[in-house]
Amino acid sequence: MIIEKKLIKKLKLEVATRFLNDETLERLFAFSKDEKIDEGIILANTLPRPQLIEYYLEAANEWR
Repeated sequence: MIIEKKLIKKLKLEVATRFLNDETLERLFAFSKDEKIDEGIILANTLPRPQLIEYYLEAANEWR
């Protein structure tokens, strides 16, 4: 499921945090250009199948 940018912009922190702010909160849902893959084949990240780490490792191997 792809989260729409409008929904992401509506997210607001309701508690005080030391490092997380509205700007960094929004960036949690974005990947840099070298980490993006075809959106048609993105798999959901779940506990039994942690796909997100696989995407990061693939991206890291490309720029090494």
